[in-house]
Parts: sequence; structure tokens; C-alpha cells
Amino acid sequence: IDEMDFSNFGVSLREAIVVANGSPGADVIRFDPSALGTGNSIDLVLGQLTITDSLSIEGPAADQLRIDALGNSRVINVIDPSADLTLTGLTIVGGLTTPAGASGGGVRFDSLGTLLLSDTDVINNRTGSDNAPGGGVYSSGGKVVLERSVVAMNSTAGTDARGGGVYAGGGLIITDSTIANNATELTAYGDLFGADMVADYTAAVEGAFARATDLLDRRAAT
Repeated sequence: IDEMDFSNFGVSLREAIVVANGSPGADVIRFDPSALGTGNSIDLVLGQLTITDSLSIEGPAADQLRIDALGNSRVINVIDPSADLTLTGLTIVGGLTTPAGASGGGVRFDSLGTLLLSDTDVINNRTGSDNAPGGGVYSSGGKVVLERSVVAMNSTAGTDARGGGVYAGGGLIITDSTIANNATELTAYGDLFGADMVADYTAAVEGAFARATDLLDRRAAT
């Protein structure tokens, strides 16, 4: 349930993030696997989740817990300039931004810290306007690390909106992960843009699967 009601006995993910934002230093939000079955979804009826401090969110598994923006907003927005964010055992889905410049349909990481996605899927997210890179994941300057994760079926729709799957502004490390079937409609670099595409950045790929054709321009229009 997505709610902001501290008067009841339940604690929503949004409420836990608000508490963590107000607690200086790194925090951990951990879901109890015994309380979850398969196919659980947190539908973000109140909009994106905003994070202002270093945080780890630990889910049970990507196929057991989805955080779904329902096409009404992006999913996660990190706005602290030095924060780290770790997402483990989750699926990030249904993110959509429409204003010009609104990068990161699934996750926007506006930090110089590290964004770590571990055993996490980022699927079916989208930015819908110009100057909005990173349909699935956008990092303005921080490092993006993918471990045993999937970034797929994300897209951007506007001009100068690179990286249908991932836009990594500060380095990209991929380990045992799949990045495929992402697209850009008016810009190059459907799956990845940043660390592995630009000589000024550093990329490390270890045991990764990313089809060569998916690393090319998948433009639907020129």
C-alpha cells in the first residue's frame, strides 16, 4: 500500500523513506520475505519516491516485489548530491516522465555517489520528452553498478534523450547482467549511453550479456 498515514500500525515504503530521509547517515529498509508471497506490487498512487540521503532498499526477489509507478510518474528520484542508493531484490516498473528535461523514467540518480542495482529488474519505464535521457536509469554524475540485474524494454521518446535503458554520467560497471531491448525514438544509443560509449568515462564489463545489436542506434526515426 502506498500511503502517508503514521497513525495506523502499518508502515508503507513511502513512510519508511520519509523516516530515513530525516535520519542523518545511511539507512536500510528491509522487507520481510515471510510476509510476502509472489507477485506483490507497491503501486505508487501518490507519485514518485523521493530520496534525500544514502539508502538501501532490500526486497525479497525481483519476481516477488514490484514498485510500480503505473505510468503516472517516475519511480525513484534521488536528489542528494552525495547520496548512495542500493536496490536489491526488486522490480522497478511503470515509470513515466513527460516534461522536457525530466530524465530517468525509472530511477533518476542526481548524485555523485554510487547507484547499485543488485538482483533487480528495471523494465517498461519511459521518458517522453526532449532532453530527458535514461528511460530506465539516469545518473547525472554518479557511478552506476549492475549486478545480476536486468534492464529491458525501457525507452526515451524525445530529441537529445540518449540511453533508452541506461544513461550513466559517471561510470558504469556491469556484472552478470542483461541490458537488452531498450529503445530510443529520436536519439542514438538505445540500451546504453555514457560509460561504455564515451572515451572520457571508464567502463568494466564482467560476465555481462548485452547483445551487440542492442548497443547500436535503435532509432525508430531520424
